[in-house]
Amino acid sequence: MHIKIKAMKLFSISLFVVLALPSLFAFQAHDQNLAYTHPAIVVSISVSYISVQDVPAGTTITSTNYWTPLLGTAPDTEPGDPPASEPTDSNLSNLTPPEDNSSSQTFTPGYRRDGTPMDQSIPSYFDVDGYYERNHDVRDVFQSLPNDDVEAWNHYLNYGMYEDRMFDNDFVPLEYLNIYPDLKVAFTDADRVIDLNKTVYHWFDYGRAEGRLGRFQMPSWFDAASYMDTHHDVRDALDDNSSFGKDTEAWWHFYRIGAPTEGRSFDDTQFNLDAYIASNADLKEIFKKNDGTYDKKSAMYHYISDGHDEGRTDSFSVPIWFNVNEYRTNNPDVAESSVWNTSDFLIFNHFYRFGAPGENRSLSNFNLTKYIELNPDVSDVFGGARTECMIHYISDGYAEGRKSL
Repeated sequence: MHIKIKAMKLFSISLFVVLALPSLFAFQAHDQNLAYTHPAIVVSISVSYISVQDVPAGTTITSTNYWTPLLGTAPDTEPGDPPASEPTDSNLSNLTPPEDNSSSQTFTPGYRRDGTPMDQSIPSYFDVDGYYERNHDVRDVFQSLPNDDVEAWNHYLNYGMYEDRMFDNDFVPLEYLNIYPDLKVAFTDADRVIDLNKTVYHWFDYGRAEGRLGRFQMPSWFDAASYMDTHHDVRDALDDNSSFGKDTEAWWHFYRIGAPTEGRSFDDTQFNLDAYIASNADLKEIFKKNDGTYDKKSAMYHYISDGHDEGRTDSFSVPIWFNVNEYRTNNPDVAESSVWNTSDFLIFNHFYRFGAPGENRSLSNFNLTKYIELNPDVSDVFGGARTECMIHYISDGYAEGRKSL
């Protein structure tokens, strides 16, 4: 699959301003009754907002004429033609940690695994061989070249960090920023574009030495055993001998791949990412992209850093338009299932996750195929993806009175 490389949108800001940001933009809870002088940064429901202009008293935080949220999204500008040596194919191998025994030699800062010193232009804690182990497509292009350590570092700096690639298991730039709001504000410009370059260098120059976390830790609410029991393919693919522990690897898979890209959950009664976005109107607005789809990775990060602790709604309830008895009666395989026919919620869960999207099962008041045909604007936004269109009907379509038959 040809990858479209995201380029970093540079913004000009002096070192003085970066260092002074915490004092220039004091964190404060948004108060609708107050007026704010631009530039101002406030916090509302654990989301930081920056002013667009002077804000008069009585202005709501949702007024886009005055406030814009600070999001952890990669920039959308294109860099033009990529270097000729840039790989044309990308895989997701970087999202899953390599096996611990992938290299018999350990990493020493400033050196390659074979003891060769790295080029002095490379931060000493950038693991060149770790980057190659996690990104075989990059390794295949650069490892045989002279100065391949510099090539690996330049690839990460210009491409890899925007593609969510990893060089070790301790650091992911956007996770780092979501853990520390002070850094997120300092490295985000008025257009909500994050300077990942500064983020990476902060980790190398300060964050490690300060003892900061470079990525999310497994929270107590995540049930690794349930996730693996529910998703045997994930369980079977994880490394039984990992020194990190299989539970930790299951956690890494869940929040980086399973939930945002594959719609997986460890327990749909406790958490579903689509439900989390759909059930919180402010998050729907914040994480909605220009093309109408949602930035699910950022939404997942928000849940980890804020949403769960805020007690936000994070699972679907059975909607009033769904007739449980009708679906059970018309689908005897579901009615006879010891898994699905244990609650009304699970009956509905079967319908919206499998029955309607995958098998075109319908109700007397809803047919997903018809919903897609009768609402081309919805279909266009989601590229006709049936699961996404199903989620749209649950979250918006029914309330908007859209036709579904």
